[in-house]
Amino acid sequence: MNALTETRKKLLQDGYCFIRLTEDGGSLSNEPKIKICEDWGVWRTFKVYPTKAARDREAIDLIKNHKCLCID
Repeated sequence: MNALTETRKKLLQDGYCFIRLTEDGGSLSNEPKIKICEDWGVWRTFKVYPTKAARDREAIDLIKNHKCLCID
């Protein structure tokens, strides 16, 4: 395993989660959404938002007030 993978696994073990800001179409819609990873390799949709601005405000709150890290 590479160093990045090891670091991410360690952060998950320490109680952090990762978020991604997406607009992927998937099977339902291509609305702005936040995907969250709380377990290694498992991404789920955290919430769907009506606008990118609302999604970005929620992401900032998750990063500031919770143990979330934003990744690409």
